[in-house]
Amino acid sequence: MKRIFLFLFIAVALTYSCSSDSDDGPGGGDTASNLIGTWDLSGIAVDEATANDDLVFAQGIVDVLLAQNCNLLSITFNADNTAILVDRDFGDIEINLDPSGGGLDIPCPAESNTETVTYELNGNTLTITFQDETQETATISLNGDMLTIGGEFVDEDNLAEAEAVFTRR
Repeated sequence: MKRIFLFLFIAVALTYSCSSDSDDGPGGGDTASNLIGTWDLSGIAVDEATANDDLVFAQGIVDVLLAQNCNLLSITFNADNTAILVDRDFGDIEINLDPSGGGLDIPCPAESNTETVTYELNGNTLTITFQDETQETATISLNGDMLTIGGEFVDEDNLAEAEAVFTRR
């Protein structure tokens, strides 16, 4: 999944350089049946007291896009241990200053990428196997309709100190 945010964080870096387990879910705990459904990225959680400037800036960009109702990443977990990942393609996005003085002008990418993967959930350890047979493993936390995945699962180089927060659709 780290590939999913690679384009976003490359854009962030270029722009910046240039200018637990829970029993609250249905059925209780971090079980595969609680994971089934569609989850949309709803934020990046960082500890602003210890996070570096790049990470705080990336969080701000994600917040701006989410405020525009831009669905950056969704994961649909199916009962047959397949999942569909849909993410926005940030390859051609230009981040500019808002001419009205309102901060950054960040358009929501129109294009998206879709990939079907397989997954396995053992306790609170999620393993996703991509079509090219590479695997990513992360610790997750399910709390009702909120799913938290360690940021390194999404992008190990840029989000290791963050958490990706998803909300069930």
